[in-house]
Amino acid sequence: DNQIKSLHPIINEAIKYIQDLKMNFNFCVGIGGNMERMGKVNSLISDRANPRQLTLNELIKMYDVLNSCSVGKRMKLFDLKADQADVIIPAIVMSIYFMQTAIALDLHIPNVGIKDGVILEELKLIR
Repeated sequence: DNQIKSLHPIINEAIKYIQDLKMNFNFCVGIGGNMERMGKVNSLISDRANPRQLTLNELIKMYDVLNSCSVGKRMKLFDLKADQADVIIPAIVMSIYFMQTAIALDLHIPNVGIKDGVILEELKLIR
């Protein structure tokens, strides 16, 4: 927990925001390359047909499986590039922590990325 909280002030702010809401969430939404890779890796580990949805338990299992592998083994077994195989563990840890904080059991991964959100925000400013 302390390692995660010390990672970055923005993460601390997001966690505090979630805790201050004092609500339970049915699900979380994750976007970006790490999330998409987590969905694909989970499909290989759990035989889930839909790589756009994960459960908290699947994330925990994925962490256990990947954390027991070297970066090289992660690359080979799960078709990850070196930088992907290296950063997927911290991404999983953060996802687990956010989901546990939000008391959410499911993670949805829509087919959009951070760039899509920035473009939409820019379009709002133009109008």
